[in-house]
Amino acid sequence: MAIAADAAGTAKIVDSSGAMTGSITIGSLTNGILVVHISFLGSEGHGTPKLDTSSGAALTQALADTFETDSGANACGAAIWYLKNPPSGSHTLWWPSTCRVGVVLSTWSGVDQTTPIGGVVGTPGSSATLGSLSTSQVAIAGDANFFNSEPPTPPTSAGWTTLGTDISTTGAAVAGAWKSGVTSATMTWAAGLERNVTTIVALNAAGGGGGGGKGIPFLPGAAVARFTQPRRRSCYTDRGDASPISLAAYQRERAAQHRAFLRAVQRAA
Repeated sequence: MAIAADAAGTAKIVDSSGAMTGSITIGSLTNGILVVHISFLGSEGHGTPKLDTSSGAALTQALADTFETDSGANACGAAIWYLKNPPSGSHTLWWPSTCRVGVVLSTWSGVDQTTPIGGVVGTPGSSATLGSLSTSQVAIAGDANFFNSEPPTPPTSAGWTTLGTDISTTGAAVAGAWKSGVTSATMTWAAGLERNVTTIVALNAAGGGGGGGKGIPFLPGAAVARFTQPRRRSCYTDRGDASPISLAAYQRERAAQHRAFLRAVQRAA
């Protein structure tokens, strides 16, 4: 099942100097997920974001708090959170913090519900790379920065699609973008940005398609059964007809099975 942006959803990029109440409209999703890129000032602590209210569904953190190279009260921090199978309708993000924050909200269908996250990276500065992807995954990038008068702009010429509308207010700017069908995703935001963190998260497709760095690609069930179950436990038994064969014949047959398995892996990658 291919991952798709939620046609009924609205990617929001908002800014708040008080309690965070970013809003989003979520469609009726199959194997859905809500992904949230959050930025904040390093001087401010925060708790776990939840859907709608303080007693709503708690999000799971995919990327730990990551900070720019500058330290102290004005350091820019960023994190990525997600919620599997979010309910449809109009919702808000409850964010237990009173600092100035920025957030990129997006919803997706066709995402694996057991292992939705296929990789994540957070890098101080305006560029980051997430490798070992499969072409069935979707990479979502965010930029969190403060003390810039202009919002960052994604390089659309490199295949990135902007999420929502970039926003900047006095002292804060955020942006988001996504791309798919690649084995490595590099995001480099517009030059001249400072005091920022670039984040990328990869989503796994439902039914398989994890990153290339996480083992063999997904194969259809019949192919797995065919190539991972040996035809015999020794070279003389378990042939179906129980007739003995020579060791050389057994080795040739297993070599042919191995070659067929490798071809199936290559086709599935």
